[in-house]
Amino acid sequence: MKRFDVPSLSFLAMIMFGSAIGSASIIPTLTSETGPVAGLFTYNYDVVLDAQQNLISGNVLCFAGVTGLGGTPTAPGGWTAVNQAGACPVAAGTTSPNIGQSVLNTYTGATVLGGTDLGNFSFQSTVGTAGSSNLAYGAVGQKKSNLTSTANQGQVNGPVSGVPEPGSLLLLGSGLGLMLIKRFRLS
Repeated sequence: MKRFDVPSLSFLAMIMFGSAIGSASIIPTLTSETGPVAGLFTYNYDVVLDAQQNLISGNVLCFAGVTGLGGTPTAPGGWTAVNQAGACPVAAGTTSPNIGQSVLNTYTGATVLGGTDLGNFSFQSTVGTAGSSNLAYGAVGQKKSNLTSTANQGQVNGPVSGVPEPGSLLLLGSGLGLMLIKRFRLS
């Protein structure tokens, strides 16, 4: 029987924790990037509400740390969309520094039950990346089972700078450190 040592168990715990953070209830997916028109690329997202969640007035979907944010964001009926300086009001993204420009979408309509396509959201940026970068997002919904507020976060393709995020560097450094510890313990 294989014996698990502390570094192996630590690595396994990091993977499990990372996948738990990545779970989502309001889920955006990049559907297209168009442009540039007047120097701005438009990023379009389809957003789905998980079957375990409700959407109530005041819930939010926020894209954090958008590089080159400009123009006017759009959202489906029942939502307001604004560009804002600074961080999202939710902990947007698993590794995002959560700084810079953000796009805040706030729901103002009637309650929506889970398992619903919420429609198309868009914003504009001076940066065109063909959807190759990881843009952090955060969202707040309502858990169906007990009607409490629940937040989710993750990453989606969008316009961000190519500078590695501090959390990514920490994760990389931790993994390398664990591999070195394991290598020297086996020698």
